[in-house]
Amino acid sequence: MKYFILVLGLVVPSLVLATSDASLAADAKPAKRDVVVPNDTTPFSVQRNQAVRITGEGIGGGKITAKVSGPATILTENVVSHVQDGHLLIGADYRDFEIRPTGKGRVTVTITVTPPQPDSEPTVTIYQFRVK
Repeated sequence: MKYFILVLGLVVPSLVLATSDASLAADAKPAKRDVVVPNDTTPFSVQRNQAVRITGEGIGGGKITAKVSGPATILTENVVSHVQDGHLLIGADYRDFEIRPTGKGRVTVTITVTPPQPDSEPTVTIYQFRVK
């Protein structure tokens, strides 16, 4: 009997939390954000409340990294998969980095794409923007 009460005490709170989280998610509205996506490496300006999304693209099996200098931080890193005619495309690797300003000033984002071949040189792309 003690075992049954112990298990009941552990399971019921978990079920309550799971149910309340599901009901909150059903009522929640999606957050709207202002995202800036640079199409080239020309420096640009953003407002403090805007995010910057930068995509790194490389050969599948390689490594894509982002480094941020200045008043900003990487909010999310997304591995992006492309689908065409119902099939997952292979051969390329895409990563989206969403950068969130943390203050005013100049920000530098360095995207480094390292191919999977051992003798290949990494490709470095530098993006700069100013947070107003």
